[in-house]
Amino acid sequence: MSAPSFEDALARWRATRHPRFAAIVLAIAAREPARAGEPPLGASGKAVDVAKWNAVEEARDWRDLPRLLALVAAGRSALALERVERLATWDDPRVVTALLELLEDPPFTAGSTRKLWQAVVAALEGSGDVRARDGMASLSLRYKTINDTDLGAWLAGAMSRAAAKMNEPPPLTAADEAQLAEHERALFGEVRAEPAPAPPARDDLFREIVESPDDDAARLVYADAASERGDPRGEFIVLQVERAAGRGTPERADLERRTFGRAELAAWSAPLGVAANTVTFERGFPAAVQLANTGLAQVATAREWGTVRRLTRMEHAPVKALLELLDGEHGRNLRDVGVVKPSLLAKLRTRELPWTHVTTRGDKLAPEHLERLPGLVHLAIDGPGAFTRALFAAAPRLESVCLTAPFEGDGRSVFGAIPTLRRIELRTPGMTRSEPRYLAGVSVRELFVDASLRDAAAWLDAVPTVTALDLDLDDTHWDLLRPLFDARPELATITLARRRGDLVLSRDGTITALLGPRWPRFYDELAAAAPVLASAGFARLVVEPEAPRHQKEGIPEATLAPLRAAWPDLELGERL
Repeated sequence: MSAPSFEDALARWRATRHPRFAAIVLAIAAREPARAGEPPLGASGKAVDVAKWNAVEEARDWRDLPRLLALVAAGRSALALERVERLATWDDPRVVTALLELLEDPPFTAGSTRKLWQAVVAALEGSGDVRARDGMASLSLRYKTINDTDLGAWLAGAMSRAAAKMNEPPPLTAADEAQLAEHERALFGEVRAEPAPAPPARDDLFREIVESPDDDAARLVYADAASERGDPRGEFIVLQVERAAGRGTPERADLERRTFGRAELAAWSAPLGVAANTVTFERGFPAAVQLANTGLAQVATAREWGTVRRLTRMEHAPVKALLELLDGEHGRNLRDVGVVKPSLLAKLRTRELPWTHVTTRGDKLAPEHLERLPGLVHLAIDGPGAFTRALFAAAPRLESVCLTAPFEGDGRSVFGAIPTLRRIELRTPGMTRSEPRYLAGVSVRELFVDASLRDAAAWLDAVPTVTALDLDLDDTHWDLLRPLFDARPELATITLARRRGDLVLSRDGTITALLGPRWPRFYDELAAAAPVLASAGFARLVVEPEAPRHQKEGIPEATLAPLRAAWPDLELGERL
């Protein structure tokens, strides 16, 4: 058995474009010793170095290609562009390998270098090499973790489109198979023909997770398999599952925060990160995605959507890609979505959607849109619309309604069509706000309004069934709190949603402050207000951190010092 010459192997690769012949070419080239006596090529962009590189390239000696490829990105991007275009004409599988490596570790990321990357993608597509196709397809799905810029987003799409145009190489002839077997034995000691790959075991495990999204057992089995492979994600999954199940500890939360940072989460966000501004993990897998303006077309059919429950910022994503995701099998576990325009709902092929929490536009929203959401329990309507009894009657399981435009009408008639309704939110930022009289006679347990404590009594008079009142104006009048509780025995809590943190005041005299390290001024305000609040019967303060412990450090002791002095019964909560 003898290895073929480089020229013969290259000729067979060019004829077949088969990756096995590419491997033969690469192996022969790798065995070629360094050429003695050849002058080194300069790495600068000076004229003398450029001239030497050009002269070697023009000689077209296959043994010189490695040192030519090593200097592709030397100098400015304009020089790199010229070199990529020249080397693409060599029609050599080593050029494909080098260009994929260039994409993997890009030396230029400015938008002004787009022409260079267009040439790189064009060269890979023109190579007809299946390795180029598969390499670009893989890179496109995770490119946000490599180059998180506008250029990177464009390049991910360009690679995806180019890969989609490339076909499988034609089947090898019997003569080629025999020739390859002989060459592979000579070079590698074995024949490298591979059967069709079986699905990896972890694919089956992931499928189990998607089939049973609420089952921790499937996730822990996946974690065990990952740990056996030495994959640190196994430990991450276990930590998050423990915390979600209430078995977490401060020590375990600190371990999660210290061990698994932004880099790890970005890697595990692939390929969804291509289409996302943020990806949030729960129980070890992506659970919430805030969409970016671009990228969804590359990953709309990715199986990793199977664990995602919440999808936001949909109104900025391309409609065609959204339809592909929402009508596809991998979006079936989505439950919380927004903003879903009525026009998008009308285009979806799926008749009944499993969504339970939906944010939509008010304009053109009609009963037939809500009839397609039989499990809907929370509806947020962004902007003005026709808020009628017929509209809400189309969603008889609604528990919560949120409106962002002022409500005017007969609230008792409109909302009375929803027998399960327990919460109304009237979030109307701006000068025009809803008025209590429009909700007179409505029966709900929870009410959120853009109003101050001075207006609270009027709202409670209009909706006397309220047990939890949320107010969203930052002009606290502490002296009004106790009279509100005293006059209404059914009222259990008043929440003040302030710009610097939320306060939940309970009838039993407990104040829960939802704060964090960012708000030291609010800590000072609470310390100053302690005497007034104590005289009104609010003597116990519980401080809850703004973010869970596994995400951020705890509140500094220096920040808490004024609160400790003012509130003898101060209690520090813990969100693991």
